[in-house]
Amino acid sequence: MRAFLHEQAEQNLAARGIDEPVTWEPPAQWVRDVNWPGIAPEQVDTTALRAALDCNDTIAPVTEATGMTAEHLRLCFEIDDTVTGPPDQLLGKIRAPDPATRAAVLAPRRLRELYVTDRKPTVETAAMAKCAATTVRDLLALDNIPLRTAAPPESFRAWFRREHVEKRRPMRELAHEAGISTGSLSGKARRCRIAIHSPGGYNGLGHLDLRPQLSLAMQAVTDGREALDRLRTIVQLAGYDSIPVAAESFYGGRHTALAARIRAIEHRAGFRIIDRDTRPLAPTPRGRDFLREAQQILRIADAAEPGWPDPP
Repeated sequence: MRAFLHEQAEQNLAARGIDEPVTWEPPAQWVRDVNWPGIAPEQVDTTALRAALDCNDTIAPVTEATGMTAEHLRLCFEIDDTVTGPPDQLLGKIRAPDPATRAAVLAPRRLRELYVTDRKPTVETAAMAKCAATTVRDLLALDNIPLRTAAPPESFRAWFRREHVEKRRPMRELAHEAGISTGSLSGKARRCRIAIHSPGGYNGLGHLDLRPQLSLAMQAVTDGREALDRLRTIVQLAGYDSIPVAAESFYGGRHTALAARIRAIEHRAGFRIIDRDTRPLAPTPRGRDFLREAQQILRIADAAEPGWPDPP
């Protein structure tokens, strides 16, 4: 469809003698710090997305776990060929269940065993029966089985930060302890603006000898793949007149993509690192401490793997 529309546009321009490009973007200086609605492609956590798709048959738990809308998911699958999944799930369809399997899972005795003894979240039980989680909760209520609270009695933010961020306990273990699905736990953490760590420590920085321990903001920013790339991007910004000017210098002129990447980094950190209202760009007070820590990490990384230029 895109190729067809592009061809039609070319023919229409040629028929009217208009010598103009088919597609056009405004000059970089016209557009600064655009806030696109929703999540930009550069901000999508593909690892979390794949995990959510593997564990769910319907669209709702996937959108809850990733913080994306159904439309964002469809767009993500259209433009990113590294993320694959069944399109029928993105449309919110439920795979046809086996009636015998559904009846066996939802039988009162089996349902009580799954929920009370095995402490399976209602979302996981619903996935086994290929039904909605509300159906499972309604059946539990009919059987006079009280529903578990969604989290431990103390503050969720304090509990999750202590157990996951500081103690590095895995999401699946914490979800089981809280009696909810990993997708629901991920959604609650994101709403509290707490970064979710990948299994295996700092991942991209695990090979470096880092002393002392990283700040919580740095742990969040450097968790997962491309940790050093994120740091190399953010430390270069200060001193440029604007994001578009910085993009022309070291980001191939892609100022929109650079702005989105900066927002993604700051979202992980939990605060604004670069003040876009100053000319030239400058770090915020909290950003100065963060950039100082980032530069120290990059110096250690460059010493361990020579070949990168020193950070400014």
